[in-house]
Amino acid sequence: MKYLHRENGRKIRVYNYVDPRFTLEDMFAKIKLFAEKKKAKIENHRIGKPQTR
Repeated sequence: MKYLHRENGRKIRVYNYVDPRFTLEDMFAKIKLFAEKKKAKIENHRIGKPQTR
């Protein structure tokens, strides 16, 4: 990977430390939300309710 600095380029964040517990908790929370949305979509389809996004 290579990084070229450009005057008009967008800013990037550079982290010195990433908390693995926070990262994993965030990931599992997002997986849970995705699963709940998917389950609701399947249940609504089964009983004939219109789909929502």
